[in-house]
Amino acid sequence: MYDQANRVPRYAIGYDPLPDEKTTYVSKVSDSNFSVVGFEIHLHRRMQPFAMNVFVPSGTLMVISFIGFLIPVEQERVLKLSALHLLY
Repeated sequence: MYDQANRVPRYAIGYDPLPDEKTTYVSKVSDSNFSVVGFEIHLHRRMQPFAMNVFVPSGTLMVISFIGFLIPVEQERVLKLSALHLLY
């Protein structure tokens, strides 16, 4: 079963109480005031898990592909490198 405890969170979560200017609501239809209760949630995305899961594998495949162009075609290493590229 999937273990949620070992998963790295994608967001840094914070919250603040509502500022004073947002605690009273004045209706535009009638001249009534309403009290508002609540809080603001702040989500800040963490880029490290995204970079590790997307950029590192993509960059590795790109580097392996470029190395294949530097090796002369007559050598057997090109076949091994292309096989490694397909397996990755």
